Amino acid sequence: MWQSGDVLAWRGIYRKRVWHAQTVISEIILPEWTREIDIAKKEILDKLEKRQYPYDGSWLDWLPDPSWSPPKLPENWDKI
Repeated sequence: MWQSGDVLAWRGIYRKRVWHAQTVISEIILPEWTREIDIAKKEILDKLEKRQYPYDGSWLDWLPDPSWSPPKLPENWDKI
């Protein structure tokens, strides 16, 4: 049976984890990157809502040029 103290304990753990995640992110992701990601996110969502390319389905019938050959992996590619 849950007690109110149990809920408060879980909230404390959750807050510590969120704080830790935010700290890690703030040390890895630069603020200007975050701004650029937010701008890109808005642009993508806007295109999705308006069903604009590439989210309009026009690429569904695309096929590669038959003269193209598959790319070749460099030698020792699996050793890198």
